[in-house]
Amino acid sequence: MAAQGQTIGAAGARFGGPSRLGGFAQTLWKFAKRHPMGAFCGVLYLMSVGIAIGAFTGTILPYDPDVFKGADRLLPMGAHSRDGARFFVLGTDNLGRDMLSRILKGTEISVFFAIGVAAVSIPLGSAIGLSSAYAGGKVDLYIQRVMDAIQVFPFIVLAIAIVSILGPGIWQGFWVVAILSIPRPARVIRGSVLGAKQNMWVEAARCIGCSDRRIMYRHILPNVMAPMIVLGSYVLAQAIITEATLSFLGIGAQPPTASLGQMLTQSGSTFFQTNPRLAILPGTAISIMVFSMNMFGDALRDALDPRLRGSR
Repeated sequence: MAAQGQTIGAAGARFGGPSRLGGFAQTLWKFAKRHPMGAFCGVLYLMSVGIAIGAFTGTILPYDPDVFKGADRLLPMGAHSRDGARFFVLGTDNLGRDMLSRILKGTEISVFFAIGVAAVSIPLGSAIGLSSAYAGGKVDLYIQRVMDAIQVFPFIVLAIAIVSILGPGIWQGFWVVAILSIPRPARVIRGSVLGAKQNMWVEAARCIGCSDRRIMYRHILPNVMAPMIVLGSYVLAQAIITEATLSFLGIGAQPPTASLGQMLTQSGSTFFQTNPRLAILPGTAISIMVFSMNMFGDALRDALDPRLRGSR
């Protein structure tokens, strides 16, 4: 039995199961020790994703966020409904809807909107930047001029203008923000590829007959993944702010959808003097998500950039 246990343990170590898991936990612990604020913000980010999933499935929603009852309007925090059947942790809005349920649902919209934007813009932008830098010449020149033409206008202003032309709606806003987010990863990956393709191992791969496609996706792309990971946090934060801005202006999510930006402009601005929590609560939710993603991205940048490791 002892020999059998040693054999199983040796096989597990050989295939990297427990040892790999232990190494990953050790890496997380080192990251948390060196960047405690970044680690804390990473936990907040994971919590926001968990809240979004729970709100999508309905498992964490106390009540239906879209059901209103006039008798329960503008109830304070920690109040019961008029009939005593419901308890509102964060009170109700001007239509008697549960504020906690609406904030959780608004978090779902913001997080999924941002993840969708990142899932579209980062792969497309990375492919464009990789192809542009590797091809060089006129191809690189033309692609970069297109990226410059998009980036010459302020991001939010251009998004507002295009969505206003296309018509209000969360899906219109999503595709506009996703397309306008492509230039930034394209420029970042292009700069990383320009440096990577000068290395000797790229010349070695070319000398042994590797195709351009294999060199790009098997040799260069894995070596520029770190900027893509860091860039993802900034794209997520920018997408959350833009979605809230579009909804605040009435051209994003439409009523009765529980969007955080829409909550700011409807009950939040109208009843701010008498019930400031209607604006403070959704504004705080937006601020926490954006702050946590930015700080987590900064910590990842410091941890993954070899030039900054020795300064911490």
